[in-house]
This record gives sequence, structure tokens and C-alpha cells, in this order.
Amino acid sequence: MYIKGKKNKEVEVILGKEIDIVSLKNDTVVGFKSRLKEIRDSRKNFYITQKNRLKKVNKCPICRWLVKNQAAIFSVYGAQYIQCQKCSHVFVEWIPDKTKIEKFYAQSEGYQRTYADSKTAQKRLHEIALPKALWLKRYFEKLYGRSPKKILDVGAGSGHFVKACKDLGLEADGLEFSRSGREFCKEIFGFELINKDFIKYAKDFKDYDVVTFWGVIEHVPNPTGMLAAASKIIAKQGLVVAEVPRWGSLSTVIQGVFPESIIRHLDPLGHINCFTDESLFKAFSLNKLDISAVWYFGMDAYELVIQLANYLKEDTIIKGLKSLIPIFQKNVDLNLLSDEMVVAAVPRK
Repeated sequence: MYIKGKKNKEVEVILGKEIDIVSLKNDTVVGFKSRLKEIRDSRKNFYITQKNRLKKVNKCPICRWLVKNQAAIFSVYGAQYIQCQKCSHVFVEWIPDKTKIEKFYAQSEGYQRTYADSKTAQKRLHEIALPKALWLKRYFEKLYGRSPKKILDVGAGSGHFVKACKDLGLEADGLEFSRSGREFCKEIFGFELINKDFIKYAKDFKDYDVVTFWGVIEHVPNPTGMLAAASKIIAKQGLVVAEVPRWGSLSTVIQGVFPESIIRHLDPLGHINCFTDESLFKAFSLNKLDISAVWYFGMDAYELVIQLANYLKEDTIIKGLKSLIPIFQKNVDLNLLSDEMVVAAVPRK
């Protein structure tokens, strides 16, 4: 499937991604209530108890539109999401400062728990990371007639994507703030991730064909800064890839109904940014990167089932509907209502 992009260039569109999400999220399914309490309490501590320590976002993180008396379009755990009237980007209006956010990700054991789990490491590697690495390799070969020589994964988590690239015979490095993520990668996969600030030390990572941000730029106050740094270091025949949460999704609708039981997607500390297609394309374009491929998939069906099970206090709903989740999600993706999107962009000539 193709759509017309900037200057009528074709943009490849991929819809859907097969995954056994219930098995991967089994820890969350079994311990949903304790996980929910942990997240809800920590977010309310940031946004209500420590409200006087928050910093107001005065300009849109993407287009720099000046925020003036903007009404919230979504409220969760004391945080307010507002929407830019110029580029449609959605972001939390009052946030912890950059240092506190970085400290949270560097030291938080809870946030890395889902990814740094030895019980699901191989399943996560093969069902989530490997399909992304395969897609990236094939798409790069389609564009340039060769495999990428060096890949840099920024915000590498516990190293699953870097490991998948290495298993495909690709040279890859990963940057990661989280101590537990780095330790897990070293212990389980046998290699070390780099603990460096990408924006500050971008010049140290030249000569990479590909820079990836798998679920990263939504976490930071300055997502365009990361894209700017990437655009400056990749080769002329290069690719910048980012996966982000999508505002125009079924999960957004579902969480609007259940705002007191959110543990993912519109988590105001995890995702201080939530992108529309327009705002993500704008972020890339401002940094001289032209979108060449878009991939839509998500966890909307899982979100619906887990919220209904929690609301009705009936965990058997999850087991009963487990087989329908991938079928439901496939139709969500086909109708462009998925809560995740990946874009690949090439340097502007």
C-alpha cells in the first residue's frame, strides 16, 4: 500500500503486526491491580503532590506554537494533555524538568520490569524485536541495494533490538540510561549498552547508516532535538526510524472511558508526548528528513480486554477473549486506528 507524501513521493504503508500480546504481558495481566496502584501512585505524586515542582510547557514540543490558555483534552492522574492548534501534537502541559525525567528512567526498576524479564526475554526478542530488525534490514536493502553497515539504537531499553540486529549479522550499538536495562542486557545477551546522552554526544556516533528510536521520543521534553541530532550523523544513504504512541487510536478512546486505570499509552510520565500523524511528519520534516515508510500496529484490542476485565472484576474475560485479540487488532490496524506507528525517513537531498 502506498500514499502520496511530500512532493508526491510515494510513502510505503504497512498495516498490522502479529504478536501474542497476552503471553508477553502476562506479568501485567496477573498483577494488574498492583501494577496499576504503583503507576497511579507514582504519577499522582509527580502531578499532584509535587505540582509546585513542575515546569510549564510554554511552546509545542514540535512546531514551537505558543501555548495560551489551552483547555485540556485529556486528564489523567492530575496531568493535563493539551493539543497544539497548529500541528495537532498532543503533550502534557506541566511536566517534571529534564533532570527528573532522566533520573526516573535511569533509576526506575518498575519501568524496565516488563522489558528486563528473563522469563520473556526470548519471546520478546523473537516476537517484537526481530520483526522490526527484519523489516528495517529489508526496507534499507530495498532503498539502497545493500544492508546497513552500522545501526545505532537510541533508548535501547534492555537491548532486545540490538540483539536482534546482531543475530541478523548486522553491526549495532545501543544507548540506554537505565541501569537495570544495561545490567539485564549484559547478563542475558552478553554485550554492553552505552550510557550516554545522545543529543549531547551525538558527534561521537558518526558514520551510522541507521538511527532508531523505538518508543523513545515520546518520553523526552525535546523530541525534535533527538531527530535533529540523528539527521546530522547519519550517512547520505541513511535512515532514521521512530516508533511513537498515536493519539488518533482506539486505545485513546478506551482510556477516555477508564482514566483511573491507565498503565500504558496515555501514561503522563511515560508518554509526555502523544503524536498525531501530522505532528510526527512535521517533526521529521523540520529536521530535513522525508518520510518514506509508515507502519501502523498496536495493542488496542489488549487495552480493551484488560480494561473490561478490571472494570467488571472478572479476570476470566482475558482468558475467554484471548483468541479474539489478534483478530480484533488486525481489523483495528487495517482501519488505521492503532495506537502505535513507526516511520522511516531519509535525509533530504
